[in-house]
Amino acid sequence: MFQRRVIVKVPAAVMSEKSHTNAYKTYPIEDDQGRVLPFVFNDSMGLENEEEGKGGALTADIISALKGHVRDGYKFNSESALCEGDVGYNQNPDLSDKVHCLVSVIHADRISGLVEANSNIMKKMRDVRCAASNLAIPQVVIMTHVDECCPLVAKDLKYIYSSKRIKQAMEHCSKKLGIPKTCIFPVKNYHEEREVDKKTDCLILDALQKIVHFANDYVQDK
Repeated sequence: MFQRRVIVKVPAAVMSEKSHTNAYKTYPIEDDQGRVLPFVFNDSMGLENEEEGKGGALTADIISALKGHVRDGYKFNSESALCEGDVGYNQNPDLSDKVHCLVSVIHADRISGLVEANSNIMKKMRDVRCAASNLAIPQVVIMTHVDECCPLVAKDLKYIYSSKRIKQAMEHCSKKLGIPKTCIFPVKNYHEEREVDKKTDCLILDALQKIVHFANDYVQDK
């Protein structure tokens, strides 16, 4: 978006419930002039709905990342949490190492199914959210693939906030995770397009602006 073209820095596991990301990675953002913008994104392994809660990132590791204890490049282990003294553990994190805003990403078309099944993923997300709340870290949800959730929105993104299906998905997400609907942002992914689209970018930019504001508020309070 900032470089006015579609960029794929983080590979995605298309049509898979398994996380493609297996390491904790920091991504600086540049504009179309190559200037680094004053914020970064930290990507982690996703939460997976495995039997008995196994698979995907462990909640303990995500919580350690919130506190700044996970170093960039650490490879997640679904069987064992990162502990003090391990390679990849940051013993003395400063403010820049910590998470300033927790961003949870969830597929809009799968929310109702996860809620109805009382999904293990939802439990993990609630546990992480509770830890973030105890650390006074602001939280938002990015609700992706809205075009797959609602045919009307797939035809024209201008209907996104008047769509009953999108509204229902936001309500389910809010009720299950305890996050206000004002902190849930429905967006459309770039998955077929080769060129940027203004309506798609407006939704993403709106969400990003709120995230940066929340993160800045957190830093100002420290």
